[in-house]
Formats: sequence, C-alpha cells, structure tokens
Amino acid sequence: MRLATHYRASNRGAEVGGDWYDVLALPDGAVGLAIGDVMGHDVEAATVMGQLRSALHSLAMEGAGPAQVLTRLDAYLQSLAIERFATCLYAVYNPHRHRLRYAASGHLPPLLVAADTAYLELPPALPLGLGSTPIDREVAFPPGTSLLLYTDGLVENRALSLADGLAALRQTCGALPAAARTDPQQITERALELLNTPDRVDDDAALLAATAEPSCRTGDPQA
Repeated sequence: MRLATHYRASNRGAEVGGDWYDVLALPDGAVGLAIGDVMGHDVEAATVMGQLRSALHSLAMEGAGPAQVLTRLDAYLQSLAIERFATCLYAVYNPHRHRLRYAASGHLPPLLVAADTAYLELPPALPLGLGSTPIDREVAFPPGTSLLLYTDGLVENRALSLADGLAALRQTCGALPAAARTDPQQITERALELLNTPDRVDDDAALLAATAEPSCRTGDPQA
C-alpha cells in the first residue's frame, strides 16, 4: 500500500489530544489501518490514546480480526476505570485477495475513493469504553482503490450538520481526477481543504489515506 498521513492539533486546552492513526505490517502479510479519537483535549486524553494505540497494536499482531480487536479494546478501556470513551476504526487489507475487512466503534465511516466515491457501510456500535459491540464488514479492494480514514475534526462545522459535513468531504474527494484518486498524498491534501471552510469547529484532525498497489509476484510465496 501507498500511504499518506496528516495530524493537526486543536488550539484548545493544552494543544494535545486523543486523535491518532497507525499502520501495522501484520505477520501474515496483511496491512492493518487504524484511526481513533479519545474524548478530550488534555494530557489525560493523550495518555489514554497512547495506551489504546499500544493495546490495539498488540491485539492486531495476535491475528485478531477488526471486530474482535475493538471488542477486546473496549474491555481494556473499561478496565482502566476512567471516565473517558473513544471512537476507533480498524481495517485489515489482504493484498493476496484484494479484500478489505473493517469494523468501527462509534467512529465515522471510511471513505472509499474510486470512480464512484462513497462511504463504506458501518453498522452502529457504541464507542470504546461504553460496551461497544462492533461487527465486521468486508469489501473488495482491488489495486488502485484508495481509502480515507479521518477523525471528526475534519468534518465538524458549526454552520453545518454532520451529514452535510460528510457530504462535503465525499464531494470534495470525489471531484479528484482519476490519476489523483490513486495518490494518497493528493487525497489527503484535497480533504484538508475542509479545514479552511468558515465556521469550522476547532478540534484535532487526523487523516490516513491508503492506496492498494498491484501485488508483487515472485517465486517465493512468502515474499
């Protein structure tokens, strides 16, 4: 996969927060993509974020699927006995089958950037720490397909509903030329234009764009 990332901190509070993203090279050759947002803009939010990120990494490396990873992450956050919750989305891309498996706990839907740019379906599930029960979904993800993961700071706007903010993001990325839709850096830069719109809510924003590349074929099946 080709990747591009971006993080912009809020000007509120201590200018630290709980937004994060991560990319994992899994033992079976798959790629794990994660993004999350811990409630708050303070040192504790950043601390909890670090704990969740580390826990997710460990669970994913054990080979657990997205829904199972998030279910166990929910139990872990509840065990900390703190008044914090978090949203999170975790996806696994299988480069051999060109399939994407994903699940979310209270997080906004991932945007599939292709000829017909659209949001992937997400069954409703509570955020982490509140008894989340995520469900796995799987879709085809052929070479040249791109995915954009983001936190709510990208689409929140005081003058628009969340639905309108999501529609604006889909329209913005969907208007990219065909060549740009396979370039994660250009996708990220286009999405970041929403941060310059009037009445934007001052919040952390994290973005992770990923594009599937053609499989490398060698004589060694493990390569």
